[in-house]
Amino acid sequence: MLEQSEDALQREWREELNTDINVGRLVWVVENFFKEGDRDFHEVGMYYMINLPANSSLLNFKEYTCTDGPVTLRFRWFPLSDIVRLEIHPLFLKKGLLHIPECTEHVIWNYH
Repeated sequence: MLEQSEDALQREWREELNTDINVGRLVWVVENFFKEGDRDFHEVGMYYMINLPANSSLLNFKEYTCTDGPVTLRFRWFPLSDIVRLEIHPLFLKKGLLHIPECTEHVIWNYH
């Protein structure tokens, strides 16, 4: 609460991946409508360009695993050319990541 999205993004990377990041420009503001079980959700997400520092140890990994309380998190890096075969949500990211817009876009994505 009361934390700017760029600050939250930097904090989460530091907490979960033990690295600092450089937050770039805002690429997408996404309204994602989806259903999980019997519940309807309306998620608002902000998607930024980020860069890892040149000396980041994460650049040497294809996969990084850590824990967040009782949950195990697994982060994996893939070449963009593999994106079509991956399960990624929201689905607009499959095309969007291959064609990053020059200006911030508002995306409304509805799974219903």
